[in-house]
Amino acid sequence: MVSVRAATPADAEAISRIRVATWKAAYAGLIDDATLAALEPEPEIEPRRARLANLPARTSVFVAEDAGEVVGFAQVGLYRDEDLAASADGELGELFALYVRNDYWGSGVGHALHEAGVVALKEAGFTRARLWVLAGNTQAIAFYERHGWVAEDVHKLDERFGPVVTEDRYALNLLRAGTA
Repeated sequence: MVSVRAATPADAEAISRIRVATWKAAYAGLIDDATLAALEPEPEIEPRRARLANLPARTSVFVAEDAGEVVGFAQVGLYRDEDLAASADGELGELFALYVRNDYWGSGVGHALHEAGVVALKEAGFTRARLWVLAGNTQAIAFYERHGWVAEDVHKLDERFGPVVTEDRYALNLLRAGTA
């Protein structure tokens, strides 16, 4: 039975390992092969542990566990693009990350983490949220669209991963977003 709970600093290693493994599986063919091959979880474990010990206000990180083993995580908080974080119709939240071990894809773990994130965004007072998804990541795009996210005609180029990749922005009206 899978359960979702708030992440703690003790989850940093599991989260980092899931992030790296999921990138290698989900982004194959979308991000440069050499970049993916070079990814290792170890360099991010201690910085992640420190961040989990001191999360910014209105930021939440969740893990999904199966039989005591972390199998996925999600992180939400204040939208990072400062020019849009506050607007006339309220502050924007963001789904920063949602990663599930690939042997759990299609199992409902992603849905459970997504719902926990939506609830946290609402409880933090956000009425709208955004996320960025790697262009061409059809599995993630289909997942987000099933959960009510709508593509905006906004794209950004990301040069961190060798050859430039494109990310597409999606929006969710949290006032209309239901939870299961």
